[in-house]
Amino acid sequence: MRDDCQEFISVATRQIGYGANHAFFPKQTVRERRDIAHVNAAANERAPLCQGLQRQRDKLSCGGEKDGGVEDPRLQKIDGLYYLTYTGYNKREAQLCLATSHDLLHWDRQGVILPAYKGNWNVSWTKSGAIFPEKIDGKYWMYWLGTAADKTDQMGLSYSTDLLHWTEATNTPVLPRRPGKFDSRVVEPGPPPIRTPDGITLIYNGADDKLVYRTGVAVFDLADPRKLISRTDEPIFAPEKNWEKVGQVPNVVFVEGMAAAADAQSGRNDFLFYYGAADKYVGVARARLQLPSSKPNDR
Repeated sequence: MRDDCQEFISVATRQIGYGANHAFFPKQTVRERRDIAHVNAAANERAPLCQGLQRQRDKLSCGGEKDGGVEDPRLQKIDGLYYLTYTGYNKREAQLCLATSHDLLHWDRQGVILPAYKGNWNVSWTKSGAIFPEKIDGKYWMYWLGTAADKTDQMGLSYSTDLLHWTEATNTPVLPRRPGKFDSRVVEPGPPPIRTPDGITLIYNGADDKLVYRTGVAVFDLADPRKLISRTDEPIFAPEKNWEKVGQVPNVVFVEGMAAAADAQSGRNDFLFYYGAADKYVGVARARLQLPSSKPNDR
């Protein structure tokens, strides 16, 4: 189901189905994730949350956004505290930053958590931190976007014991690009990963050599977040409608928010994807996910 979409911050709906899968969320988590997903979608269009951070810029220093902006929010709630990873852009470079809040209204900047131009394989900017909400081996884990020496954007992984200080976990991208596929140029985390019976399930955004953005799914080992179990060979979500193909940046669907959504008629546990379209619109899509069958040796 879709509604006609108007410019800038209108919301359109899409119905997508890929077969059945597992979704386990209590009602409270679903409600919170809906709130978070709406914030992510709105912030992607520089609406209330993003503006709220901008208004505090002179009072709280992140070190990464002066005279620029805050972008690419990913929100996670852990032990009653909201953790917002975001890109701080200062018109020269973009760096992954963190802010925390108890109420989503009042924010404390924690600074740059992954500096640009540093890392085991990253040679440029850092962006799009997606935190898994559970400790594994005594540590929290975060997937993020960096740039490799060949100038392609790929996915990294870091860990932390306190969610403030992060250490890179791999010497190479944890989810690399795949030449000739939909994620040959960009492999970027989408919403924060979730636990499923199959592992750590991460929705991610991929772009090909023509910078057409589509959506994939990767599953990592719950015992070792560095270990890839499977990933989709083909995208599960792609630009189809005219307003997803024509805009400030053409041919883009970019998922940043996700919420569990039970279907009252069928009893299925679906997901809602909140996504940017052509860098001009915000959309929401209902999806029934099927976990990927592609194994690591296909990656």
